[in-house]
Amino acid sequence: MFFSRSAGHKYIDRGFITANDYRIGDFTLDDAYHTLDLSSIIAAGSVVCMLFIALKGDAGGLKFVVKKNGADNDYNVFSVFTQVANLSAFAFGIVAPDENGIIEYSGSVSGITAADMIVKGWLV
Repeated sequence: MFFSRSAGHKYIDRGFITANDYRIGDFTLDDAYHTLDLSSIIAAGSVVCMLFIALKGDAGGLKFVVKKNGADNDYNVFSVFTQVANLSAFAFGIVAPDENGIIEYSGSVSGITAADMIVKGWLV
């Protein structure tokens, strides 16, 4: 990933993370968008955050999508799709939280057996 540094912006790396921040039970998986509050993890005023997502399911083509809270379309999103059944798919992505540290996510309504998310860092 490449960032163009603006005056005053700084990337904060969380360092060695020992556990997932969110697991499958933390998400509502019903093909609709739901909010996820990252404010207890990221700094106030963060402009973007870097996420790692691991997704596993009982079929290929299952999805997990992340976007800025309030975005009204699915064009500027970060997503991960399973390729085959019972094999994890991994992805790194960047999403801009809103001013309150909230993002939105959506996941396939059925078939996802594992969904793990880690916030790796953020840009302030």
